Amino acid sequence: MLQAIKAKVQVAAQEIESSWLQSAANTLIAISRVGNQYLNDKEPWNLMKTDKEKAATIFYVAAQVVKAIAVVSAPFIPDTAEQLWQTLNLPGSVNESNWNEAVKPLEAGHKIAKPKPLFHKIEADETKLDDQLQQIRAKTQTTISVK
Repeated sequence: MLQAIKAKVQVAAQEIESSWLQSAANTLIAISRVGNQYLNDKEPWNLMKTDKEKAATIFYVAAQVVKAIAVVSAPFIPDTAEQLWQTLNLPGSVNESNWNEAVKPLEAGHKIAKPKPLFHKIEADETKLDDQLQQIRAKTQTTISVK
């Protein structure tokens, strides 16, 4: 599992270095999907009562995936990547890290901070969202035209 993440991080690094940003964003999404699938398959929350050691190993692997996501996502969503970095209780800033840091193993027993939501749900129906999008597009067009 971690080897697959390492390979995807290397691909993302090459894509960003080559300015293939859409492809790199898709690779980032693929990394998060692998992590989500891993957690859904392993269900560590169900193991907490019966096998804490196995659950801890699953959470460790998940934290490694989140670390990789933080590094790979930094060029796209730097503030959110920094929040992930801080939640993982890692030193410095994700924006000062390099690609190798994405796959560098966390120390055994590494403690993470209490996670907070990174994004907030938008409470609006599709029509309202379309209206807001049109307003933003119109404002952006006006800004571009003025320059």
